[in-house]
Amino acid sequence: MFNVRGDGNWRHNIAGQPELFWPVGILFLIGIAVGLKKRALYDKVLFTWFGLALLPVAISNEGLPHALRAILMAPPVFGIAARGGIALWELLKERLADTHFSKENSWGFLRIGVIARATHLEVLAVLFFGLLFYEAYYSYFMTWGQDPNVQNAFAADYVEIGHEMRALPDTTPKNVIVEADGVLVRGIPMPAQTVMFLTDSFLPEEQKRKNIRYLTGPEAQTFAPNGPTMRGAFTFIIE
Repeated sequence: MFNVRGDGNWRHNIAGQPELFWPVGILFLIGIAVGLKKRALYDKVLFTWFGLALLPVAISNEGLPHALRAILMAPPVFGIAARGGIALWELLKERLADTHFSKENSWGFLRIGVIARATHLEVLAVLFFGLLFYEAYYSYFMTWGQDPNVQNAFAADYVEIGHEMRALPDTTPKNVIVEADGVLVRGIPMPAQTVMFLTDSFLPEEQKRKNIRYLTGPEAQTFAPNGPTMRGAFTFIIE
């Protein structure tokens, strides 16, 4: 989920893309290794948090991997990745102060070399953080935000139907044929919930007051939109 293949739902993710940018994914794996080795209180808290947050994902069987159900895992995952980043930073700093640049080597140019290498490391760190910011911006606003699959995932066509219905007077008969599949909510497939929300027609009394009928199953199949009793009525299809 984090490093190989992520959520395939465009509402939650760039479909199939790992949840972590690959450099962060590597730091996440390093953080796990460091935490299992050192087992400090910090590590125990993060691993416990991670395990508890994993439960909503582990006990479900629909749409896996599911980023939305795993959202409670975000803080410990970021914390573990940060743990790996700190460990890598300390390792690189330690390598800069190895025996070639120890106290025995007191020549000035060697000391300058240490300072120069340390400065390079800090510059690389700044560039790395800049890369993280750029990747997040590009992925969210350019790749994901402009992909037409996102509109479909958020049922933009259902939103348009809801706006059209809401613009009509309450006295105008409105028939909604629900052909889309989904979990039944009070006998009506779940995709109709978008239209119900926008038209405030979830409750039967509101449907009656606003002249809205939701048709499913045999009733929808036998419905005749051009029948004599349907004059002046509008028919919408959720498919």
